[in-house]
Amino acid sequence: MDYIQESLFNNSKNIIKRNSNVIYYDCTNYFFEIDDEDDIRKYGMSKEHKPNTIVGMGLFIDGDGLPLSCNIYPGNMNEQKTLIPEESKIVNNFKMDSTKIILCTDTGLASDEIKKYNIKDNRGFVVTQSLKKLKDEYKQQVFDKSGWRIANDLRNIYNLETIENVQLHMT
Repeated sequence: MDYIQESLFNNSKNIIKRNSNVIYYDCTNYFFEIDDEDDIRKYGMSKEHKPNTIVGMGLFIDGDGLPLSCNIYPGNMNEQKTLIPEESKIVNNFKMDSTKIILCTDTGLASDEIKKYNIKDNRGFVVTQSLKKLKDEYKQQVFDKSGWRIANDLRNIYNLETIENVQLHMT
């Protein structure tokens, strides 16, 4: 599977430009109606909370939404344990410049170990956060249109309403 994914990535670069400086990783699981466990089907915590055997799958996609690689893991394995080994594998196999990667995940993959691994060598790490679960004070900050900054521009402070109005007049 690793050889096939590496070959697909390398051959696709001859056809299209791959945006592999930003990579997204997420996991899901698949359940089976049969109860038998084997090497990969295991009882685990299903996203649907069903008492079935499951198999986990992790997927990396690039900044343009094109698949980079996927991995399958036993249903009783924590998805956090899959990210670092799989990320290391694609960085090495695909010969990516690991110092230029920004990894984006959801909060389920935001362990301290993963964060520390992905902020070394000037890399970036972005975690999505559910707005519904935020404390009210943070929700107010998120929806406040003033006080925003653009990365690499710490001098200027922007008001999103002003930017939105300028963009409306330009169209």
